Amino acid sequence: MKSTKKTSFWLKFILGINFLMILALLFAYVCCYISPAHLWLPAFAGLAYPYLLAANILFIVFWLFVRVKFTLFSILTLLLGYTHLMTFMQFHSPKNLDPKDAYFKVLSYNVRNFDLYNYKKNWEPNYEKRNKIYKFIQKESADIICFQEFVNDLSGKFKTLDTIVTFQKAKNVHAEYTVVSRGINQFGIATFTSFPIVHKGRINFPNATTNLCIYTDILVGKDTIRIYNAHFESIHFNYADYEFAENIASTQPKNEEDLKNKSMRILRLMKIGYEKRAIQADIVAKHVEKSPYSVIFCSDLNDTPVSYAYHSLTDILKDAFTESGSGMGNTYTEIFPSFRIDYIFLSNALTSANFVCIPSDNSDHYPIECLVKKKSK
Repeated sequence: MKSTKKTSFWLKFILGINFLMILALLFAYVCCYISPAHLWLPAFAGLAYPYLLAANILFIVFWLFVRVKFTLFSILTLLLGYTHLMTFMQFHSPKNLDPKDAYFKVLSYNVRNFDLYNYKKNWEPNYEKRNKIYKFIQKESADIICFQEFVNDLSGKFKTLDTIVTFQKAKNVHAEYTVVSRGINQFGIATFTSFPIVHKGRINFPNATTNLCIYTDILVGKDTIRIYNAHFESIHFNYADYEFAENIASTQPKNEEDLKNKSMRILRLMKIGYEKRAIQADIVAKHVEKSPYSVIFCSDLNDTPVSYAYHSLTDILKDAFTESGSGMGNTYTEIFPSFRIDYIFLSNALTSANFVCIPSDNSDHYPIECLVKKKSK
């Protein structure tokens, strides 16, 4: 009798935890429609989505062996958020394309300034990773290349802009900068294309020192296409922040005050990032809506697919990864687990094929690319 009561108690307890995970997952779904600029706390539920998803899957497996009928609660919750699940995982097979198809290749890559200064003290220009990135670019032979965290050295010591055009076909350039260091290094973003450029423009973000969006109108055959290239607000973690975030379970802080200070710093930085990205996403989305041409939007969004910024853009554009990608597609390497924060978005008039995320240790982001063409009428 006592054993039966104990069993009943523990089943109710586990079911209660299950319901908490269900409610948390539902909250993550809702956070995509709440601007962090107005209410920032729900944004953290979106960041926790992979964990909440995994927890609900584990509960489904558990109930399959204990009480099958209880699996319905988490199963229905997962089905309700099916579209979110598909932004995290895809199963498209690579297409064998007819050479006659008018596809062109689009590459987007946050190159972290080509690892100019190794992100170390007492730095010297690092040519090793820059040259590896150059070889990669040459090998991929893309028609459109969008770089975020691009650097141009005016002294000519660390050549990028003038060199890249010499060894690959995307020779027409639109580069804009936000910061010039010591009057030498220009930091910003750059778009290279093999197609003629007919117009250039720049979208500045309020209260941003290093973030920017540019748009470049190109002529593809008889059609004009607008390329947006954007770098949204970063979190601005330093190495100590990353180390603390990754090892928080095992880190032994000096004292409780130390733990509190480090945790509050990370929370504050993430809050600021969410708020600024929401504003930036709204600004760009309004600009995209007014575009007279079909759009290719390449971006280091610095946000996951379960976020307000992502959904602001996918309300008007489609995600090339969900249309033609495969696997998880994670693009950021600096923290475990990795996240997908780099994207190629397209207008409905365009279609993509063979989206890939290419593992590389030359930056803290993986390059992404896909083939694009105008849809047949």
